[in-house]
Amino acid sequence: MFIRVNISKCLSLSPRSKLMFSMIKTAFLFLIFAAPVLSQSPTRDEKIQNIFDLRSRMTALEKEVLQPDSRDVSVAKRLGLEAIRLLPREKYDRVIAINGGGAYYSFAQKTHEYGQGSDIELQQGNLSVGFAGADYGFLIDLGDVNLLDVNK
Repeated sequence: MFIRVNISKCLSLSPRSKLMFSMIKTAFLFLIFAAPVLSQSPTRDEKIQNIFDLRSRMTALEKEVLQPDSRDVSVAKRLGLEAIRLLPREKYDRVIAINGGGAYYSFAQKTHEYGQGSDIELQQGNLSVGFAGADYGFLIDLGDVNLLDVNK
């Protein structure tokens, strides 16, 4: 059994209260029936655009993460050198979207992207060279030496 009660007749409401009640009832009904329409999931094109936006933000963040400390950069510039930052491959490969996870660097191409003539790699706490097929190279510990004296 369903009983319909007109609340405004049961309560002796002023015209202003009746108007407020009517507005609240209308708003409530709007929310109930409009919610499914308003909460529709994004379209495929909107989702694709979101992916592009997120990739753009990721690329900007990755560039920031790969920047060396500003103090290192200023010291290097003062000596006429450049500073780079390498990230450990075992930790950031497949986390950072750059191929190789920021563990590689090409001095000729000035890029961290693996496969672009990478000259050096940081992995398991070790720097290495000659890691791509028939490539070879040598690293030597010079000790506590001023970098400007290395060519002498």
